[in-house]
Amino acid sequence: MPSEKFLFVRIIFASALAALVFPNIALCEVIHEIDIGDSTTHITSVLILMSQRPIDYWDLEINLPENALLERVNDDMGRVEYTLSGNLLAFRTNAKKSSRHIVNITYSIPNPIKTHGLAYLQLNLFGFENDTTYAEITPGLPYIFAQNSQTEHSDNLTKARTTGPMNVIIAYGGKNESEHYFTNSDVDLEEVEKIYPVIERITGIKSPVKFGIAVLPESEYLEDYRDWSAGTFNGLILVKENDDPNEITATIIHETVHGFNQFALGWDMTNVTWFDEGTASYVTSIAYRMLGEQQPELFGEKTVWREKNLIYTLPPKKTPEDLYNYYQAGRKFMYYWYPQSNYDRDFGYAYSELFIRQYVMNHGSELQEVYGKLLIVNQTVYDKDEANRIILEALGTDFKPCYYGDLSDIDSCTKKLNDMGFKVPDTEGKELGQFIEEPDIPKTEPNPYISYFDEIFQNLIYNLGQIYSFFAGSFSIN
Repeated sequence: MPSEKFLFVRIIFASALAALVFPNIALCEVIHEIDIGDSTTHITSVLILMSQRPIDYWDLEINLPENALLERVNDDMGRVEYTLSGNLLAFRTNAKKSSRHIVNITYSIPNPIKTHGLAYLQLNLFGFENDTTYAEITPGLPYIFAQNSQTEHSDNLTKARTTGPMNVIIAYGGKNESEHYFTNSDVDLEEVEKIYPVIERITGIKSPVKFGIAVLPESEYLEDYRDWSAGTFNGLILVKENDDPNEITATIIHETVHGFNQFALGWDMTNVTWFDEGTASYVTSIAYRMLGEQQPELFGEKTVWREKNLIYTLPPKKTPEDLYNYYQAGRKFMYYWYPQSNYDRDFGYAYSELFIRQYVMNHGSELQEVYGKLLIVNQTVYDKDEANRIILEALGTDFKPCYYGDLSDIDSCTKKLNDMGFKVPDTEGKELGQFIEEPDIPKTEPNPYISYFDEIFQNLIYNLGQIYSFFAGSFSIN
């Protein structure tokens, strides 16, 4: 018999050659079963390990979600020994020559403390590159979003499917609830609901989730968010406290559009935000119009009006000269603009909305078709130029609103867009989501021909090892 040292070398060497001579295609599907309890979230992650040829065991390393409390690791042979360093779990399955191994990893996560009556939970679930990851979440909660995943929602269960790791955001709670929102604040949900259908008609889709709203005192809001921001969306709609109910309503609508866009742009991992902010700002302008509020012009003139004995003057969001100078200088920063960047924030918001206005004026309800194309993008994008290419290809136009070389033409174009009547397509939208099939767990049988040749190959490697040991011993120097 060979020594233990040589046996280890032989196995590694044999495995390497076997991979070249007899390729062993392997895959690992993962099913995360998530149960949201009153104080704890319980997760069982089932790993379905499959290979083309039978193998003895699998060596695996995976990252558990943050704050996970590991309970046990089992496979179809029983308890599995493991090591846990931080969130990194490493283990080897029990020995069983098979083309299929099943591993169950059970752990729990403390539920978050509710903020303003709302709970917010973000789970980074492991998965293997190029292999399918599933999540089954119970019970049915008002807001469950799995980024860049195909998702099916029902009253008691949410199913999601993606490739590789999966990021899931869950939000729930609140004493007040309406058809599309839940909150623990005194927001007038009825007023918000009046405007909500505009979002469905602009995008052509229906959201399968409700959106949580938390209104934060200004001092608390400013601890985590920019002082120029009236609201933000991170799975919850967070709004800075304001005495003006119309501004609260418009801010909620603006952030709700971001929630819709999260479904359409879940594949985009860049900071390309002009489409997201442009559509949100456009719908916000419609909301203010419905609320009877006067808004400043985009790259236009100041607005002056009289109410009783008072005269009001509202400066524009940038002037035609600002847009003319942008084009004359050959600048293109808007392709990479996002609100937190060093680029001109006010210019960015105005330019993005101007583009959406012009698109709607020229193409009408075709914006719904754009959303339909973005919803089915089947890739994860980290490159800004690629993200821009995908969005602009869906739009079928370049990102240059009122693009003229003459200032008077720009002035005429922006005037037309500022005076336009907002177009809201008359459609009820389409349901968002699709049926998620359960993963198939095949009961594969070893291929007798592959097993036969594999046995011959292993014997050949063993005999070569014996010859190597003989000659190595003969020529050793003491």
